[in-house]
Amino acid sequence: MSKYVKILIPHTFNVIILKVNTFFKIICFNKLKKICMLLNEDSAKLFFDKENNFVKFNSKYLTSKTFLSNKINSMLFSFTNYFFQKIKFKGKGFRLKIRKQKKIIKFLFGHSHMVAIFLKNTKLLKCGKYKFTIKNTNPKFLDKITNNTTKIKQNNVYTNRGLRKGRQIICKRKGKKGSTA
Repeated sequence: MSKYVKILIPHTFNVIILKVNTFFKIICFNKLKKICMLLNEDSAKLFFDKENNFVKFNSKYLTSKTFLSNKINSMLFSFTNYFFQKIKFKGKGFRLKIRKQKKIIKFLFGHSHMVAIFLKNTKLLKCGKYKFTIKNTNPKFLDKITNNTTKIKQNNVYTNRGLRKGRQIICKRKGKKGSTA
């Protein structure tokens, strides 16, 4: 029994399948993007489901079919969807300024110098006094941004002050015990 590569196509994309010489040409397009994929006719059996909007094919030359389908699916959905991560901070006197037009976050955490991050191709949203959200279409780039921002002022295990990701688990440590006499 052979496994098929299943490519889910978002409903915002239109699909055209053409047969060009010995290849199947799959064209996915919307107002912003156009993606072309070529499949060899000898090695592929192609099936397109209009109701569920997916393309399914079998190729005898592919070794890791799930890896290929995951990469193509994540790429297609990254064109239409935004991925987001929340960043929270805690601390007395800690504040930040967000300039949405220039996409700058300024951290005022009591350092001797001011720390600022310039973000391109992202959307910033301040959710509250101690929370903000970063949105981007690329999840790997988003992880890189959030990891770099949380390294600016890492969480203190004794006081829980500092920057952290939205659902990051933080354990508070006990301080020293006082001497009893």
